[in-house]
Amino acid sequence: MTSLHGALALLAELGTLLIFANLDNRYLWDDEAETALLAKSVLRAGVPMAWDGRDLISQECGSDYDANYLWRQTPWLQVYLTALSFRLFGADTLTARLPFAVFGVRSIVSLYVLTLSLFEDRTLALLSAALLALSVPFLLHVRQDRYYAVAVFASIWVLYFYFALFRDRLEHVLNRRGRPRCVS
Repeated sequence: MTSLHGALALLAELGTLLIFANLDNRYLWDDEAETALLAKSVLRAGVPMAWDGRDLISQECGSDYDANYLWRQTPWLQVYLTALSFRLFGADTLTARLPFAVFGVRSIVSLYVLTLSLFEDRTLALLSAALLALSVPFLLHVRQDRYYAVAVFASIWVLYFYFALFRDRLEHVLNRRGRPRCVS
C-alpha cells in the first residue's frame, strides 16, 4: 500500500514535470492571447471587454462581443482564472497558463481517486492516472491558457459524484428492502 502511494506521488511529480516544463517557452497563440487580453480587461473593468479605448479584441469580425463591447464568444471562467493569476503573479505567458497547468496536475490525481472509487483496485487506479499523465493530447491541452484543463478536471469530479450518488442510492434501496417496515 505504501509503495502504491509512493508511486502515485512519483506519478504526480512526473505529471508536474511534463506539464510545467518550459510552460513559458512559446508565446501565447491566437486563442490564448485572446483569453489573456480579456483577462487584462477584467482587471481594469471587472468584466471581459473587447474594447479598452485603444485596442479591439475580435476574431469573428465583431460578432464575438455585443453593442457595448461585452465579450460573448467564449465562456468567462477561463478569463477570470487568468485574471486571478495575473493579479497574483503579474501578467506574462507563464502566469497566463499557470492555473490551467495546476488543473492538469490535479486531474491526474483526481483520475486516480475516481478509478479507485469505481473499481477499488489501486493498481488499476495508478495505471489510469499514468496513462493520463503520459497522454500527449492531454499534456498539450492542459498547458494552454484555455478552458480544456478545467473541463477535464470538472468531468472527472462530475463522474465521481454521479457514481457516488448512484452507489449511495442503490445501497439505500437495498438496505430498505432488507428491513421490516413498521405499520402504524
